[in-house]
Amino acid sequence: MHKNVLIQVLRIIPFRNLWFAQVVTQIVVNMLIFVLGVVIYETTASNTAVSVLYIAVGIPAAIFGIISGVFVDRLPKKGLLISTVFVRAGLVLLLVFSRGHLTALYVIAALISIVGQFFIPAEAALIPHFVQRELLLPANSLFTMTFYSAIIGGFVAGGPLLDLLGWQTLLILLVGAFVAAGVLLLFLPREPFLPSAQQLSFTTVLNDLRAGINFIYKTIRVREAITLLLLAQAVIAIFASLGPGFADRILYIKLTDASILILGPAALGMICGAIFISQVKSRFSRRKLITASIIASGLLFMLVASLAASSRYDLPRVINVGILPIAIASFFCLGFANSLIDVTCNTILQEQTQEHMRGRVYGVLASLIGGVAILPVFVSGLLADTWGVGTVVFCLGLGLAGLGILVGRLHSAVAH
Repeated sequence: MHKNVLIQVLRIIPFRNLWFAQVVTQIVVNMLIFVLGVVIYETTASNTAVSVLYIAVGIPAAIFGIISGVFVDRLPKKGLLISTVFVRAGLVLLLVFSRGHLTALYVIAALISIVGQFFIPAEAALIPHFVQRELLLPANSLFTMTFYSAIIGGFVAGGPLLDLLGWQTLLILLVGAFVAAGVLLLFLPREPFLPSAQQLSFTTVLNDLRAGINFIYKTIRVREAITLLLLAQAVIAIFASLGPGFADRILYIKLTDASILILGPAALGMICGAIFISQVKSRFSRRKLITASIIASGLLFMLVASLAASSRYDLPRVINVGILPIAIASFFCLGFANSLIDVTCNTILQEQTQEHMRGRVYGVLASLIGGVAILPVFVSGLLADTWGVGTVVFCLGLGLAGLGILVGRLHSAVAH
């Protein structure tokens, strides 16, 4: 692949505008989630309470994600993107007055998630409108890089900015960022062949949903890609919900430092993984990359949990001192492995999905991610409070490694 292929993608002006807007909105969303998690954990000292936050965000995804895809396929995607950004800006403004009210924090977080469900499929469905097929892989790599750069910019900066600016000032800053993203989206061109909004009805929505689900079920590669993306996102959600407790009770670091020492290396690894996959392209089998990534993620979870558990014992000083740097390196590798899954599977989805189906496919994906991740996130929070965070993380890694081996054997059996 040509070395400056990412620059070629960025020269496409509509794509660049969409990309800039994605950067800004994702920074705001990730910073907001981290700040809410920290505030809730400081208030309750409970992993379960933080898990409830992720459930409040996940339930709307399960309910509205699948429906949003139908609207995305039939309504102006540009208008949907702009509307969702400005509505979320108003909702963040309400949070300024809600710090002491746990229920209000959950409700507003849920509303922000509901609105965001219309942004995600519209954004993903527009990429193939602006980018030629041969540039889809680097375009998705760039979106993945900036998505996880937003985790660095949002999660990593969230803690220090909360300390520096305080709750109200930080939220007002996030409102301004949402407004700036909305202004960027005003410069997007309208997509061609736009269906009429008058075609929307309850029967139409139901038929479109049925058609989208049937398409996914009958298209094996799309079905496999959605399953693997679902797995990767569920793992990320579980780990993020356990992050404050892992920092507090296992690594013994400040909650505001957790964003830098845990999520920062993981996000950087995701960026490096996206760069790697954009350069190697077809040199490696996609199936082998995905299988190796699942197994590697599982082993790294087990390593991090084992290192954390070893800190409880009276080990030689040199070993104890090295635990945190090794844990940071493990978080980086974990992010790298997950990035390979994300970029590869998103490219498969966009290559294998017809244009009029993309919104529905991504809507189903968002719905499944929200719905399926709810139970493990909630259960992991409860188990972490009962058994300890390290034990839950180790079991999660063991399950992932086993699943990766199973997936690899299934692919080998199919090949033969």
